Formats: sequence, structure tokens, C-alpha cells
Amino acid sequence: MVKKTKEEALETRNNVLKAALKLFYEKGYQETSINDIAKAMGTTRGAVYWYFGCKGDILKALWSERIVHVNRILHNVRNISSVGENDIDNIRAVLENFLGSLFSTTNQDTENKMFFHIIHILMISGNSEEILYIREQTKIFDREIFSVIYNLILKIKNNSQTDCCIEIKEIVTYLHLMLDGYFLNSINLVGFEHEFYEKVYPHKLVDFIIKIIFKFI
Repeated sequence: MVKKTKEEALETRNNVLKAALKLFYEKGYQETSINDIAKAMGTTRGAVYWYFGCKGDILKALWSERIVHVNRILHNVRNISSVGENDIDNIRAVLENFLGSLFSTTNQDTENKMFFHIIHILMISGNSEEILYIREQTKIFDREIFSVIYNLILKIKNNSQTDCCIEIKEIVTYLHLMLDGYFLNSINLVGFEHEFYEKVYPHKLVDFIIKIIFKFI
């Protein structure tokens, strides 16, 4: 009976998160109340508060739930020191796999797209404690991603037989802008749309990025 109760509690908690995610996306985080979430679930405010002390806790839980997948990817490639600088094919493969995994994790389902769309909006609006928390966590996550990319590109540069015509930091900055453009447009489910994006596939974008990197270094 205890096991069943725990399973039911976990299912209810997950239902709170699903209902909140949908409302945060449709109405906006700041415009959604605990009462709205409870109503969408067909339950009481008390039932929501049983699992989360406030709306901000729900937002943080949604962040933790999704960012764990990206952190797993980062963990798998952090130990890049094991990739020998002379093993250029392996370095290239690590970078390709890292970018490919990053794209697929962010865009693997509609709920992920909805969540990162919400995060994008919160990054440019509001100053509540939970929003400031998400902004800071996003910055940390962002720095970690590009630290990995920087070190992989540095290994490629060190293996290059030609003089690099552009600084690695500058390459990573341009790459950052390119990735941001992809993420923002790929998660924008109801906003800007363009026929060009119908032909954009993650694996092709990764290949395009790799070719650009090797062209400059």
C-alpha cells in the first residue's frame, strides 16, 4: 500500500508540472496562478501546495527536470583531456556528437520546446526571485557548454598545421550566435516562421558548423 501511495503521489506531482508547463506557455508564467493550475487539474489549491510551496518552486522543478538531460551530456564530454590532441578524427567526432546531442535534447519533444520558449521569455522579462534564479542557472549552463566547445576547438587548433586566422574565443562567440539563432527559432512554436526553416535539420546544421570551424582553424 505504501508503494502504491508513493507512486500515486509521484503521478500527481508530475500532473502538476504538466498542467503548469501548459499554462506557463499559453498564458505566461507571470499571469498564471496556483489557482489556475489547480483548476486545470480539476483539484484544489491545497493539492498543488502539498507538492510545491509556491509557483516559483514549480518553475525550478521544471528547470531541474529538463536540465538533467543536458547535464548528462556535459558530464560525458567534460573529460576531454582523455582525447589526445593528435587524434583529430576523435576530437571532431566528440564535437559532432556533443552538438548533435545538445540539439536533440533541446528539441526532442513539444514539452521541451514549450519549456525553453518559457525560459526565453523569462530571460528578458521580470525580476522575481525565481526568474533571477533561472537566469543565473542559464548563464552557468551556457558557460559550461561553451567551455566544452572552446576546449575542443583549442585541441583542433593545436593539431592544425596552419596559422589560425581568427582567435578561438571569436570563433566560439560566432558559434554562440549561430546556436542561439537556431534554438530561438526552433522553440518558437507560435511566433516567427519562415520557409527556409523547413529545410533545416540538426544533423545538417552540425555538419555545417564543423565545416566552418575547420575552415577557420
